[in-house]
Amino acid sequence: MIYYRFRAFLKTMFLSFRKGSLLLLSRFRTGKPARRVPGRPDRILVISQRRLGDAVLSLPVFSALRGRCPEAQIIVLCPPAVRGVFDLCSEVDDVMVDAGRGSLLGVGKIFRVLREKALDLVIDLNTDGSLFPALLVGLSGAGFSIGYGQDGRGVFFDESFPAPSEEEHTVERLLALLEPLGIENPSREVRLVLPEGKRKSFSPAIQTGEGEENLPLVGVHPGATHWTQRWPVEYFAELADELIVHGPARVILCGGPSDWEAIRRVQERMRTTPDVAPPFPSLREFAFFLARLDLLVCNNSGPLHLACAVGTKTFSFMGPTRAAQWWPRGSGHHVFRRNDLPCIGCNRGYCSIGGHDCLRGILPGDVFETFLETFRRTAAPGTVAVHPS
Repeated sequence: MIYYRFRAFLKTMFLSFRKGSLLLLSRFRTGKPARRVPGRPDRILVISQRRLGDAVLSLPVFSALRGRCPEAQIIVLCPPAVRGVFDLCSEVDDVMVDAGRGSLLGVGKIFRVLREKALDLVIDLNTDGSLFPALLVGLSGAGFSIGYGQDGRGVFFDESFPAPSEEEHTVERLLALLEPLGIENPSREVRLVLPEGKRKSFSPAIQTGEGEENLPLVGVHPGATHWTQRWPVEYFAELADELIVHGPARVILCGGPSDWEAIRRVQERMRTTPDVAPPFPSLREFAFFLARLDLLVCNNSGPLHLACAVGTKTFSFMGPTRAAQWWPRGSGHHVFRRNDLPCIGCNRGYCSIGGHDCLRGILPGDVFETFLETFRRTAAPGTVAVHPS
């Protein structure tokens, strides 16, 4: 705990120094005429955040931009890990992959390409205070720029916003950046429409066996970025066994390269033998796989939001995560959360009370009972009541 507090102190000191330095630098920009929001921008660049969940929850931004600027070319700059989200987004015309941060040569290439595009408008969606995206904006030569300006980032934007509220959903945070464009009451729907032929086809990971045609198809994804966000692997194993034996259901363990250790640990603790999805060649293929499921059981992580976006029902576990920011969007989703705990939603990377009760207190038997109530109500999976309301 002392380590985390010391690290937080160092981060605060660094950000204060950075803010002061950038504000001092901004004095050299005084006297420049204020630029106005372009009425009809021809080329718009949107800089994506780096994690899957953030990328998926930014989809309403592109719908709103396309409605406001139907003839504009909308370009996304994103890391390789989330490119598949924007490749599937029909409102995006071009995707640039930011793969050059590791070298000065790569960074220089990004700057050069951005300036060559003669951008009319740049919107930086990063809400966490990252400096590099703001620096990209400042050196892009764009006609007008918008972004969050906390910790000194505002010197790089024509229109900057104060740090977003921690009690505001991520979708609302991102849509707020469109206010200077005069976009009123944009849709909050997070939706990723997949090509119909691909959606109906069976994924290579899903080969239906004899007698399995009418069983609910349940994906189990035990991974998450931080350990404090993960439901215990032994709970995943117990639930998967119950689903296979007493559901009954077809269970497929799934995840990315960083999740294989968690998947292995779940398998080792199971009494039955589940299916295991092979590695997916791309995020695009993972999206097609999720769309084939009747239910995804997972932590509050990127795959949760991707499953919601492609229309798959979800059961998810939420512990230290702030519910106001990361609640899954749409209907048909059940969130298991210990609202009775005073520390719930602490947003820490460690457990201050040591027991991790926020997730260990969610028992597999309770989750299984919810599954039975959901899938025995109708012949097809029904709508799941969201808890809490």
